[in-house]
Amino acid sequence: MGTKRDPWQGISNMKISIVILILVILNFGAGISPAEPTKTVRHLMMEPATMFDLGIVRLENLLRNNQPGILAVSYDWERNKIQINVVRINRMSRGEKNRSAEDLRRLIVQDIHKIRKDLNVNPATGQIDPGYTTLENCFSHAGYTEKEEPTNLKDELYNMTEISAKVIVHREEVFLEAMVPLKGNRIEWVKFN
Repeated sequence: MGTKRDPWQGISNMKISIVILILVILNFGAGISPAEPTKTVRHLMMEPATMFDLGIVRLENLLRNNQPGILAVSYDWERNKIQINVVRINRMSRGEKNRSAEDLRRLIVQDIHKIRKDLNVNPATGQIDPGYTTLENCFSHAGYTEKEEPTNLKDELYNMTEISAKVIVHREEVFLEAMVPLKGNRIEWVKFN
């Protein structure tokens, strides 16, 4: 005959298998539970975005789509100015002749004129087009105005906005920079290296 088998042995193996299966399921389930936001994330969630913050983002997105260079918009707290910075990197291939200062100036003037046109300023006269403008639209609620909204919003935004345009020639490490008010038609050359 053979050895006699214990009938309880199969049940205890089954119990052990079930306990292991339950532990595995609980272990995987614990990893799926949602994480708590960190202190930094909670702080940022509680900070409201202002119309000014939204306006800076809208202005940058609007201008970035039409510029050949790198563009960023920021606010200068010390000077109370909205700063539109555009940098064009002009790479030269080997054997290519040096760009003249006049060529670089032309590129900067082209970038400044493009920004002014995009923001409803006539590049030749420096005057703001009449009516509701793109810059004003960036810093306003869509579709309505508030009673407390300043009556001179458009003028103040145009007066406090400046353009800093720079061209860098990569191989020669030459650059030219101009700083101009958005409104107007003059160009002030800052640096030529």
